[in-house]
Amino acid sequence: MTPSDRIISVVTSFQTKGEGETHYSNMLGDTQRDTAPFELDTDTLVGCLWEILRDEKVPEKGNLRQLVVNILHNSKVTSKDAMELSFRAGGPEWDHHWTESGLLNPKENIKETEAGIKELLMGRPGVSYEENGGRLLVPMEAPNKPRNYQSEVINKSLKQLDQEKKSWIVLPTGTGKTRCALEIAASLFQSEKIDKVIWSTNRTDLLEQTHESLAELWTKYHFIPGNERLPPLRPITNKETIFTDDPKPKFIFRTHQAKPHEKTPTNSRTMLIVDENHRHIPQYSPFVETVLASGGLVLGLTATPGDKYSEISNIFGKLILPDNVKMGQNLTIEKASFEEAGIISIQHDHQVDIPVSEMQPHKRLEGMVEIVEEKIRLLDLKKSIVYVKLVRDAKLLAGRLSGRGIPSTHVSGDTSHGARISIKRDLEEGKISVVTNPDLWKEGVDIPSVDSVFIFKETHLETLREQIIGRALRGPAVPGGTPDAHVIWGW
Repeated sequence: MTPSDRIISVVTSFQTKGEGETHYSNMLGDTQRDTAPFELDTDTLVGCLWEILRDEKVPEKGNLRQLVVNILHNSKVTSKDAMELSFRAGGPEWDHHWTESGLLNPKENIKETEAGIKELLMGRPGVSYEENGGRLLVPMEAPNKPRNYQSEVINKSLKQLDQEKKSWIVLPTGTGKTRCALEIAASLFQSEKIDKVIWSTNRTDLLEQTHESLAELWTKYHFIPGNERLPPLRPITNKETIFTDDPKPKFIFRTHQAKPHEKTPTNSRTMLIVDENHRHIPQYSPFVETVLASGGLVLGLTATPGDKYSEISNIFGKLILPDNVKMGQNLTIEKASFEEAGIISIQHDHQVDIPVSEMQPHKRLEGMVEIVEEKIRLLDLKKSIVYVKLVRDAKLLAGRLSGRGIPSTHVSGDTSHGARISIKRDLEEGKISVVTNPDLWKEGVDIPSVDSVFIFKETHLETLREQIIGRALRGPAVPGGTPDAHVIWGW
């Protein structure tokens, strides 16, 4: 049974028992193989249906979305909209949480309901990028300004690079070291001091994450200080070939293992950025030497230099820290220094009585609902991001929480770009309290007011744990940040 068929099954099996009475369905369990059928009240049913339906594709033939919305809300769609719907292949764009859109009770607000249904059905036009022999990242709008401590790091790094051609930055996970590096590169591209950046690290997944951050940031630029427009930029992934006759500025991603110093031409307008520069120093150090010898610039990034301070400094020169962060004893940089400066929150870890992994499969969804509901109440949590194993878990958990009066929604790889922006904005503004997801929001999501994360999945990799926890670590020195971050270990 396809997801679309399941939606129809749930809707058509929904039993109306009269005004003021509870409505039940025992079919929603079919949407998750390891979840037994369960009874749902009206609010919970509509919440689950909304989450299941929201990112579904419109079929080439037929009006599935129109049919489901009509069944749920007894609404009318014009013949013109129905015709357009038949040809539309993308998912819906989404701007409001369902409890606030009027869709739950159309009789209360007919105009808002009709507008919401039309937007759900038809969506909005998305942002398109220019392509010419490959993807180009074209500046389109201004991004949010860097935070004060980020600006300090950016300005000091630019000065150091101008004087010594090399530098390195230490910032904890989640505080924006990637953003700082991209801002530094943008400034150098703008001033035409460089026409090529090579971003190198030891893992392909880190390269992919940075590529996504670059794409999001670069396409948000319109003007940066000086009112000079940034150029279109050619990103080249780890698997793509570099064409030397392409005159456009380039941002090249390469692993250390690929030995980029042997295959990538460098000159005085080249900048090398080494991420995780406390790891695999023998692998990348020859490339650093090659770039410096050609007159280029090098910048190192790390969250945890550990005992490698002296070794890294010998390669990258002067360390750059925010003004209020001080070096510890024995040339160490402790997490507590960033907490004292208010850059990151004080972390509080909470273990649950019975981890989800120890629950019977058919009881896990209900167990997650109870854990989230209890911790929100006991810890007075305001905004939470919940990490689960599967997309279907994220959908049904969000629906169940909404039905219990905790406004929630999910994001996944199927969620459109416009919907992701709207969901992020609604969490920032407090219209929703919880966002569930498998792993989409593990990196690059910046919502300072998030005060908690729930972890209902395996996190064996240290990097993954740090990235997830980092979503709640924006401290009081960050506008909108929180003094305390709660981490609920539920797996």
